[in-house]
Amino acid sequence: MLVTAKTSAGRPRAPAQAAPSNTDAWFAARLAAAARATERLLDRILSHKPARGEIARPRRLIEAMRYATLGGGKRLRPLLVLESAALFRVPRQRALTVAAAVECVHCYSLVHDDLPSMDDDALRRGRGRMRALLFAGS
Repeated sequence: MLVTAKTSAGRPRAPAQAAPSNTDAWFAARLAAAARATERLLDRILSHKPARGEIARPRRLIEAMRYATLGGGKRLRPLLVLESAALFRVPRQRALTVAAAVECVHCYSLVHDDLPSMDDDALRRGRGRMRALLFAGS
């Protein structure tokens, strides 16, 4: 049964603002760590240097992918992947690869949403939309 504190007049008392707890600090630290690890892996995966077995990486395509993917966002989805994988003792590096893939799909959805036939936002994550910056005059 839920018990609500009441004022002397019998009205429900407004709940106090909760102070940050150790859980909040733990979550913030885990989120920051997941964001850093994901950003590093995405930076490596989306480098300009072709991976083994690739012939070439088109410069404009890689620049567009890097712009859309790196340097922004909370990286909540990678945290969910990493923490879920940890519950099942999945090796962190394997989970991080999946986390980066999930983040790529999310970033794709943001780029897709910014197309003229969709939302056509001028800004995404506080930066100019990718197609306007990278493909102006194309």
